Amino acid sequence: MSAAAWRTWVLAGLACGLGAAPLARAAPPPGAAWSLVVLGASGTAALVATAPSSRRRGGWWLALVSLCAALAGFGVGSLRVAAIDAGAYRGRSSGPAQVRGYVLATPHRANGTVSVRVGTAGGRILVEADEPVPDLPIG
Repeated sequence: MSAAAWRTWVLAGLACGLGAAPLARAAPPPGAAWSLVVLGASGTAALVATAPSSRRRGGWWLALVSLCAALAGFGVGSLRVAAIDAGAYRGRSSGPAQVRGYVLATPHRANGTVSVRVGTAGGRILVEADEPVPDLPIG
């Protein structure tokens, strides 16, 4: 088996782990995600370093390499999802609210509702309000 074959299995495992991370019902805490990254990466490296000869390499070895890479990919994916979710608005989703910021784009009007993208100190937020809303300047 060529060197390119096990590299393909490593990439496939990483891709599967990254793809599975957003589908997990509950994300692991950051410490556990980092542990998965370290365990998966070190397991992959150890398996590759101690690889049996190309004649004796079987499907079990490729499966282990792919599994270790998937663990690392799942850990990285979990950290990525946590970083994306860290900037999410945690307030109430309906009712009156007060936002201090600036309009990022032209407001969108449809079906009696105005949607405005607003930049705040904590990040961007989409504000929706019922008509009538006066014209809002961008910036």
